[in-house]
Amino acid sequence: MISARDWRMIARRALYCGIACQVALLVGLALDTLRLYEVGSDLSDIRLADVVFATLPSVGMCVGTALALRRPRLVLLAIVVGLAIGFVDELVAKQILWMLQPSDAVVELAGLGPVIDRHYSIIYGFTGGELAGGFLASLLVALFCASLAGQWRAIIGGFAGGLAVSLLVLLLSILVTQSRNPGSLFVWPLMVFSFFVYGFALGGGVAWGEKVGGQLLRRRAR
Repeated sequence: MISARDWRMIARRALYCGIACQVALLVGLALDTLRLYEVGSDLSDIRLADVVFATLPSVGMCVGTALALRRPRLVLLAIVVGLAIGFVDELVAKQILWMLQPSDAVVELAGLGPVIDRHYSIIYGFTGGELAGGFLASLLVALFCASLAGQWRAIIGGFAGGLAVSLLVLLLSILVTQSRNPGSLFVWPLMVFSFFVYGFALGGGVAWGEKVGGQLLRRRAR
């Protein structure tokens, strides 16, 4: 049974990750004012701006977890891992988007490409490829955050909790279609809310999975 102390730790990690993701969103908006999207292509035909914006939620989750665990020495590692995950996210997104629809004149995957690409994430602006890349990024973030537990059952449990939350977010993202007009009064509050909910749910899911996995480890030892 999860103790009250464990529940407080789960709530703290969820809250820290939710706030960190909101801070990441604010950083993204600040960078957007610098017209970063006008920067040219980089490695593997991936634009620097795309990598930066894909990186922000991952960095927020990793840094938020390190701070919630009161391990400030891990913040630099969390930033590096978050950046690496963001790059993988964008690389996978580009490849999957090309598989779905290589060009406007070509339809792939039995015609599913344009259908999938018409659905967007609850986070503004995601295409079908970015949706898949974001799902993979969530799994990698969950794995990193769970690895900070140091016990293999807690790591497995944390990853399982992150997987469950990631699948739920993916399902909601496919089912929810929203306006792509950045000037809409509906979009910006939804972005702020969705970033917080994403971080809160994923951080809490990983922390809960770690506690469940850790309890199984202690019962096995007895």
